[in-house]
Amino acid sequence: MPQSGHEGAINGLIAAPTIGIDYAFRLSERFGIMSINDFQFDQYVIERDDGSELERERVFVTSLVLAWEAIHAVRLFAGPGVETDKHETLGLVKVGAEWEFLQAHPWDVALNVAWDIKSEYDAIAVGLSVGRVW
Repeated sequence: MPQSGHEGAINGLIAAPTIGIDYAFRLSERFGIMSINDFQFDQYVIERDDGSELERERVFVTSLVLAWEAIHAVRLFAGPGVETDKHETLGLVKVGAEWEFLQAHPWDVALNVAWDIKSEYDAIAVGLSVGRVW
């Protein structure tokens, strides 16, 4: 994330601690719909292209994506979403991938990476998720 007002910034980028909860529903063997929801605990300021500042505080990001299992245990996903806090709500497009590296029915563990594309700034999320098949 580009920034202007965060003490922990490295080379103009910040890392915001996040916790999330996702829900996946299989439509078929290779396709599904996922609701991806994250809550950021940090507070930071984004410098806009026009020089003004956008303050972000305890941001909630939610998106509804279509997922495709490209090969066994590897999913690609994309879809619309929103990022909101008490200051402003931004639309976004989420694009990402997930790899289930441990499958012990009914549990699984996966690594994931997502790119949130927004009009004001972009964000990349890297995560570890634990899931349960119901």
